[in-house]
Amino acid sequence: MPGIAGVVFPDAFQVDRLTETMLHALAHRGPPTWEATLYKNIQVGITGGTHFAWQDIVVGLDGNLFGTDSLRKDLEEKGYPAEKATDSALISYAYHLWGIECLEKIDGDFAFFILDKNKSRLFLVRDRIGKKPLYWYHDNRYLFFASELKGILANHIVPQVPALDAFASYLYFGYIPQDQTPVQGINKLLPGYYLQCNKDHSTTIKAYWSYSSCFLKHSNEASNNEAIFDKMLQKSVRERLPDASPVGCFISGGLGSASIAYYLQKAIPSDQIRAFTVGFSDETTADMKAAAEISQVFGIQQKELNISPKAMLDDLVKIAWYLDEPLADPNVIGTWQLASIASQTQVVFSGMGSDELLAGHNRYTIEEQKKKGLTWGSNSFASLKQFLLPFLSIFTRQYALQILQKSQIKPLQVDYLNQNALFDSDLMKKVSPELSKLFDVYGFLHKFFNIGRIPSTVGSYLYLDVKTRLPDCFMLQYERLTSAHQLDWRAPYLTQYIVEFLASLPEPEELSSLDSNWLLKKILRNELPKDVLDRPKKSRPQLLQLWEEISGVGKLFQTLPNGLLVEHNLISKKWLQNQVSTPELRKEGFSKLWSLLMLEIWMRLYINKPVSSTPPELTVHELIMET
Repeated sequence: MPGIAGVVFPDAFQVDRLTETMLHALAHRGPPTWEATLYKNIQVGITGGTHFAWQDIVVGLDGNLFGTDSLRKDLEEKGYPAEKATDSALISYAYHLWGIECLEKIDGDFAFFILDKNKSRLFLVRDRIGKKPLYWYHDNRYLFFASELKGILANHIVPQVPALDAFASYLYFGYIPQDQTPVQGINKLLPGYYLQCNKDHSTTIKAYWSYSSCFLKHSNEASNNEAIFDKMLQKSVRERLPDASPVGCFISGGLGSASIAYYLQKAIPSDQIRAFTVGFSDETTADMKAAAEISQVFGIQQKELNISPKAMLDDLVKIAWYLDEPLADPNVIGTWQLASIASQTQVVFSGMGSDELLAGHNRYTIEEQKKKGLTWGSNSFASLKQFLLPFLSIFTRQYALQILQKSQIKPLQVDYLNQNALFDSDLMKKVSPELSKLFDVYGFLHKFFNIGRIPSTVGSYLYLDVKTRLPDCFMLQYERLTSAHQLDWRAPYLTQYIVEFLASLPEPEELSSLDSNWLLKKILRNELPKDVLDRPKKSRPQLLQLWEEISGVGKLFQTLPNGLLVEHNLISKKWLQNQVSTPELRKEGFSKLWSLLMLEIWMRLYINKPVSSTPPELTVHELIMET
């Protein structure tokens, strides 16, 4: 897929070729072609695609628009040549007609810029859920933007200084959430937002869509939600079908990917579909078996790959370079291999987002919460909250948060985040006394000031994951690693009307594992074997733990006490030395040590040396041992 980048220079007399340098760093995202437009002190460009210029409006798009029939009709009626227009042209016409309010009429997976020469104004826009990335940096001289972090760093103007608050968030979550990035001064544009830069260099950031408000639009309880959702998902899959075949489909063994395979084979012949599955030897055998059953049921030709422990570290440096940000999920190895075997196709579908939109994962269930130590029920908190919160409103926001903490009342959303934390607050104080001061779960939760509008507890969990875990962990790795393999990855669940419809369905206060993914189970109940239909989707907090010794990862863990994280006083050397001292402790703390290894690798690629325009040809051992 294309990459976009650009610069707003201090003035028209200081323009140089920075955009070309930035686009060169994004060349892996598409064919090796690029073009740029300069207007006064604003330069914008795209690599792996073409921008569209029309009547003093220039649009560069990374991604796709979907469901454009209504938009094309509206524009045609107003005299625009929209019937066979490209997606970039549609954005240009829509902006010319409606201004930036045109975003309300556009759906898809996208990040794009609009350069309005007439008003000397630049807009940066990111899609509603955050499937496409967009980074930006603004100081008193420049504004930079790019599809990837490395695009901004390639200009060698922005200092490669680690953002310690983002590091603290990384230790807690295992990924860097929301608008934070691991480099000081660089931000991610939040999903559903646009940035406007004016000719006086002033900037504003505004939301054009609100996910929390979708929970307030209750669906008609008398309607047949199963039939409505069935038609919606069928429509979303058809809208995303490419002209060429074969079409790829990631099948993992879960109901989300199974449902996409089901709708694909209803839309096109099965012999035009290719299923792709990867697993880890002796770790995900049940998943691989279920994926094979799903492919067989729908008559889809499947290619599967079992990753062995010896292959675990083969491409880890490349993976970390393409990811752009540190990511603690060891499944990035599987995602990389999945993209690799699917690269024989041009377009590949996945069920990404189904778990977070349909409560399809066990982490939302009462059984999982009890297992992780949730100590008191939602009803007790609801009554206490009603009593206490009105009194908190008389205090300042920061003081009110302190009162909440000291009162020992823990909102269930905080409990949910703590249950899924990589390093919880107490452990973070031991592991990194300095970074622990920079993260507070109550303060983080307060960013989501609309969470109180969501009626149910389970709904609030889904909301948090759609705003954090989904875009910043799962979609980030899929988007970066499919782009690295020149794959156009499409996710039908992430279309606007599906997201809004599912949020409008009432969620319970507590969810049983038998009730998770209830809507998909109804749709697929006559299509899949019962053992596949009723398989619970469980958390794997220690995925690949048993590979610690045979893969060679354990030896890498033992180098961490002498690494950059310790040298920069970010991680306690004493804690690390103890944690890596025996095979038993290394296995027990595998997920935490893996997260620190990925952060160490990222530091060496993005902080310790100039960012390269291609991934370094180094093994992970060679990189770690560099002085």
